[in-house]
Amino acid sequence: MGVLSAEKPTLDDGRSSSDGAFAVPGVVVVFSGESPSFQFGALRDGVRRLGRGESLGLLHDARLSREHGEIIFDGQNWKVEDLGSRNGTFVDGERVGKIPFVGRPKVVRMGQTLILPVEDGTDSLTLPLTHDNHIVAGPKLRKALREIQRAAESGHNVLLTGETGSGKELGANAFHAACAKRRGLLISVNCATIPHGLAERLLFGAKRGAFSGATADSEGYVQSAEGGVLFLDEVGEIELEVQTKLLRVLETKEVTPLGATQARQVDVRFCFATHRDLREAVADAKFRPDLFYRIAQTEVKIPPLRDRLEEIPWHAAAELSRAAPEVRLSAEVLEACMLRPWPGNIRELLSEIRRAAYAISATSAHTLRREHLLASAGTPAESTSKEKVGSAHMEAAAGARPSGSVATPARDPRTISPEELRAAMDKHRGVKEHVWRELGLPSRFALHRLLKKHRLRAG
Repeated sequence: MGVLSAEKPTLDDGRSSSDGAFAVPGVVVVFSGESPSFQFGALRDGVRRLGRGESLGLLHDARLSREHGEIIFDGQNWKVEDLGSRNGTFVDGERVGKIPFVGRPKVVRMGQTLILPVEDGTDSLTLPLTHDNHIVAGPKLRKALREIQRAAESGHNVLLTGETGSGKELGANAFHAACAKRRGLLISVNCATIPHGLAERLLFGAKRGAFSGATADSEGYVQSAEGGVLFLDEVGEIELEVQTKLLRVLETKEVTPLGATQARQVDVRFCFATHRDLREAVADAKFRPDLFYRIAQTEVKIPPLRDRLEEIPWHAAAELSRAAPEVRLSAEVLEACMLRPWPGNIRELLSEIRRAAYAISATSAHTLRREHLLASAGTPAESTSKEKVGSAHMEAAAGARPSGSVATPARDPRTISPEELRAAMDKHRGVKEHVWRELGLPSRFALHRLLKKHRLRAG
């Protein structure tokens, strides 16, 4: 696999910025041929044709026809049509036949090219994806990092919220880098790993004789971060009695070590992070409200990976090059990754790509494909356990790929009314794999038959 390189963020010559006054609907090419990409193409009068023709954008994919497919947006729904291509057009993993797809797709595949329809591409133009030193940041993540930078430059502390593995540590590093005149270190502490009863001593230090075995003064994490930033990850796990002392440090900029009689001034900036809902913890009397209001003055949410689909090809390509550089990526495996919710976010995605790469490197396979992913990878634990109720051969026959939807027990399709079917289609924006799992149908084919029976179409 070649070295990852940046591309100009637009398919259109001369179209590289937007004043933000109007939405700019378009498409983002995130993978083409064998390489990750990030190229935005605005729709022209609501229409965009894609293929290998020069007027259609520089897409380096030999499996694309010259005029492969067309994407249209009418302000509410997208229409995806195949223009008689050799290798087909797919929407959310399903091939588009003679009848165009109409709805709200997540990802479109044409040949070995992956395309994300976007209702407003302004961020794709002004904040295109960047990658440097194994750090990948698409428009949504870059927006969050900008908020963190502004908080640092204004002199505020910051609270980072978001799911496990979404990139809160990256946010802490960005906060530290943006803090003016911070010559000190970034000290990172995972509060969930601090043994019960030791948090006060480890955070604030202790004087000699403060407890049995304390033969010398010891610094805490707060003192160690002097002149720098203390990153308290999973701050919601700190014991209530220690939260009081932490609040005092924030208010007075003084720390009193365990066993000391006098406080010491400290110059420390704080970055907090949690995947828990601290408001719920406050309501349950598990987190002090005064501390919450103090640390949540500037709160930045790190978006989950499922909202940053453009980053997936870059993360996967980088991990694959480290684990098995001789193995190539396929658009099909990336498409499958984009259709899974990845509750463990980037950490889970990289782990699965690494596992799959090691598994196939000992075989004769040269390309990472959809079938090399574990069926449970990237899906919630509840979904995994319930899928085991169904038979494996039924899944294989249906060509099913797990999604984020939690499956319900198998139902007789005859019990599903047109109204219930229509409601499920609307809820999941026409994504059939999510619909048949929610309704508890035995396979995607059962959904197709039901749609035909009630004369309904996706979207």
